[in-house]
Amino acid sequence: MAVTSLESAPVDVQTNDGHRAGRLDGALEVVTRAAGADCCAVAWIDAWSSVGSSGFGPESAPLEDSVRRLMAADRGEGPVVPDDLAWVFRLTARNGEHFGCLALDQAPDPDSLELVEVAARHVACLLETSRFEAGQTAAYRALVEVCSQIQAEELRTDEILALIVRGARRLMEVDVTWLALLDEDADRVIVKVASGARTETFVRMWVQVGVGVGGLAIQDRRPVVVRDHRTFENPTTDLVKHAIDSEGIISMICVPMVFEGEVVGALYGGSRTPTDFTELAVSVFAALASQAAAAIVHSRLYRTLADNNATLTQALTLHQSLSEAALSGEGIHGIAAELARVIERDVIVRREGGTGRESRYSSDGSVASSATPPRNGGAAAEPPGPEVDDDDLAVPITAGSELLGTINVAGEAAVTDLQRTALRQAATVMALEIMRERASLEAEWRLRGELLEEILSAEGERPEGLSLRAEQAGIDLAEPRCLALIEPTEPCEPRDLQILLRVSLNRYLDSGDALVAMRGERALVAFALGQAEAADVVRGALAKGMKAGVPAIAGLSEPRTNLAIALKESEATLRLAAEGGPGGLVMHDFGPLRFLLDGPGTDEMVAMVVDLLGPIARSDNNRAGGGIMETLRAHLELGSRPAVAERCHIHVSTVKYRMQKARDLLGRSISEPRVRFQLMLAFEVLDVLRTLGIDPLRDLGRDEEKAAAPGVEAARAGQ
Repeated sequence: MAVTSLESAPVDVQTNDGHRAGRLDGALEVVTRAAGADCCAVAWIDAWSSVGSSGFGPESAPLEDSVRRLMAADRGEGPVVPDDLAWVFRLTARNGEHFGCLALDQAPDPDSLELVEVAARHVACLLETSRFEAGQTAAYRALVEVCSQIQAEELRTDEILALIVRGARRLMEVDVTWLALLDEDADRVIVKVASGARTETFVRMWVQVGVGVGGLAIQDRRPVVVRDHRTFENPTTDLVKHAIDSEGIISMICVPMVFEGEVVGALYGGSRTPTDFTELAVSVFAALASQAAAAIVHSRLYRTLADNNATLTQALTLHQSLSEAALSGEGIHGIAAELARVIERDVIVRREGGTGRESRYSSDGSVASSATPPRNGGAAAEPPGPEVDDDDLAVPITAGSELLGTINVAGEAAVTDLQRTALRQAATVMALEIMRERASLEAEWRLRGELLEEILSAEGERPEGLSLRAEQAGIDLAEPRCLALIEPTEPCEPRDLQILLRVSLNRYLDSGDALVAMRGERALVAFALGQAEAADVVRGALAKGMKAGVPAIAGLSEPRTNLAIALKESEATLRLAAEGGPGGLVMHDFGPLRFLLDGPGTDEMVAMVVDLLGPIARSDNNRAGGGIMETLRAHLELGSRPAVAERCHIHVSTVKYRMQKARDLLGRSISEPRVRFQLMLAFEVLDVLRTLGIDPLRDLGRDEEKAAAPGVEAARAGQ
């Protein structure tokens, strides 16, 4: 600890009651008179290791200077009677410590020596008590002043750390003070700030807990005082040793900074001259460290609270911004674009339950790319880029337990607390917007379904009220429509089929090219499209249904303005589609064969085809090459052997041979008009069956041959 200069040394003893100085003067007067001397002076080492002094007599000043120099030079441990002093008495404390010297301008005679020594010991007792009280009072007064400054800076942690080390250096009168904070994750103590240091590398020190002076103080939770760091036995790192040596620090004191049982860090003091830190110095330093720990913890709490308040304010602003985006009527796109602008990150919004319902929004608030098919018939935008699978970068959009979609943040950078708050708020606002859209779609779906039912019940007529409602809905009653009847092949909820159709027909529903009405588990869809295009749309819906676990079949009518007739056609084709199993679609294009649609099934149709064409099919299936069936149909349609030969890519003589073979197999003359009509009808019905996935002629002959094979083999074995 630094020694107080002679010019600044106290000249008396100041105590709490203000009277102890007068008592010292009185004690010095007793010593002077007992010795028969003219003046007396005393010098002592105070609680901070500084030198204090006082004197009695008109010429005591030179004597006082001499005894002060003695104390400054050797702390009272030099020769008993220096050359420039007539008589010196060493003052000893109760613990044996020599803390002062009393000097006279002349030596007492032997008769008065005992009395003088008694009076001198009284001075020692008085000074010992006085210096402790005075040092304690000054120390705690300075401590209160420093701590008041620290506590006044609760919200600025960096400034608090600087105040602590500056205040500690002034209070302890040391050359260097520094403060290190505990990093619990790394289990080490890291220097954060210093006062009085001369080297830049000093604040780069760190040690593991248990290593060095600071590591030991934190590990044992006790002050550590080192008179000479050069001989300190506790191991330390080369970095710390080099930094301490570079500063010239010899003596050190370190106390742990503890708040409510938790270690915050350590406070250090260092002197470049050998120093004995008194118990008072250690206790004051520990008190300062405790106050510093409280200030640091409080500043962190206040900063956290301030940050939370700022985050709350920002969150309220975000919520207002996103809510305004929702109220603007721009829907999910407007909300997502505002979210990307606010968090300054690209975001990707995925909608569940649809295809191509994914969009990416750039941080400038625009739609960067979209996979949603454009409604204006233009080309689709580029896909929105790679998926983001990190759970920390994704927030679900939910309504109750239902997943409506997901908001993903693009990029690999971590999401801040404020950004995550914005994502959650956006997910909530988007969920409300999706539910609003859903309610609107439900209403629109129901109204259009009711309109389709009215059109069906009108059976081609156009009552004035129906025409008005159709006009308001943008529906042209004079436009021909294909009517599709879709029916699940397995039990399912009607809503499952509705969702399937909304997803598959989204574009056509929005444009008015499709009207949907539910009849129990069935769905009626009226398309303002050509039959081929409508069939492609229905096939796509059936394919999605197979993947989604909603297998279904469909029948499709021809385009008609009278949807009542179209309904009968779609019902008939649906019955035929049932013969082909899930995913089957039958279109009504039978022409004069439409009477077949009135049948309950295909059994009679299969029987007719097998009866008329079965013999020829058996022959073709059992002989290599076959070809009789193909040649027969070409002959019925063309009539001319050369034309048949050209179509079938065979010789005219082969045509003649195959036609003779057909007559033999049928047992009838093909030239008879009645036979020709029956055979042509059979071929037409065969085409109908094959559209249903039914081919009654494919395995004729082969199955019979396989069934007869065991008997043939047995007969051969008997031979």
